[in-house]
Amino acid sequence: MTVTWTRGYGINDATPFVRWGIQGQIQILSPAGTLTFSRNTMCGPPARTVGWRDPGFIHTSFLKDLWPNVMYTYQIGHRLFIGSIVWGHQYSFKGPPYPGEAHCNVL
Repeated sequence: MTVTWTRGYGINDATPFVRWGIQGQIQILSPAGTLTFSRNTMCGPPARTVGWRDPGFIHTSFLKDLWPNVMYTYQIGHRLFIGSIVWGHQYSFKGPPYPGEAHCNVL
């Protein structure tokens, strides 16, 4: 599972991560990578001019070794360098089906 989000915290402000686990048992921490781009890295107009919008910082974390058909809960977090943690909302998803298992019910 790939979790990607944008936030105003850069790598000089905070360390991004995802806290996740089987629903009701959030206990795994996965680090996130951060990237951004600026007006100067765009190829030209209109992206560099009228079309320009600062994207902030884009964070991505990979949740690995998921069990098939299991419900998971995750929450993004940013550990600020002053010591506190800023949390996002909590979300859930279901792990992928077993190999060869139907993805949907056929009537």
